[in-house]
Amino acid sequence: GRAWLELLCLFGSGAIFAAGFPPLNWSGLGWIGLIPLYAVCKGKRPFRAWLCGLAWGFGWAFFSFLWIRRIEFFLPLPFGVVLGLFPSFWSAAVPLLRRHLYVPAEVQLRGWEAEQEFVRKSPARPGKDVFFCLVLAAWWCLIEWVRSWIFTGLPWNLLAVTQWKVVALLQICEYTGIYGLSFLLAFFNIALAVSVPEWMKMYR
Repeated sequence: GRAWLELLCLFGSGAIFAAGFPPLNWSGLGWIGLIPLYAVCKGKRPFRAWLCGLAWGFGWAFFSFLWIRRIEFFLPLPFGVVLGLFPSFWSAAVPLLRRHLYVPAEVQLRGWEAEQEFVRKSPARPGKDVFFCLVLAAWWCLIEWVRSWIFTGLPWNLLAVTQWKVVALLQICEYTGIYGLSFLLAFFNIALAVSVPEWMKMYR
């Protein structure tokens, strides 16, 4: 029912995000492509968020690596599942970090629903919000780094690659490497996703 529809929408969101990579090169997706995944996962239990990340990651990997069908026609399918595991571990961390950063222990003891209600009604906490965004952006980069090394490594289609045609922006890689640019993009995605609901509260 609704759960399958949600996973299907996340798969579609990941597939759209794949357009940020060659050959389409819609670089703007690098700045907003993680927002749907974050928005869905933030209120989920960790295992459910993990499944959501797997669906999104499969959609992204299947379509962004579709060209490998020239090697073997059915290869994108298992390839997409394996690569989809990496975003799934990022998305599972979203509700875990929100819980331990924002929710007091006494509220946690009252159960998941009480935690979500507490987070929804809490006022803005700029310091915690910045720390939250920094940690999640760093976690994304760490996962990309692991993907670049584990099982001989696959350093293709990292988040920063969406900006490969934006020459002015690429200059920061001289000092930070590609992961610095991935960090910047991930931070912007998360910060925007965190800020928009707070802005909406202000103007209600």
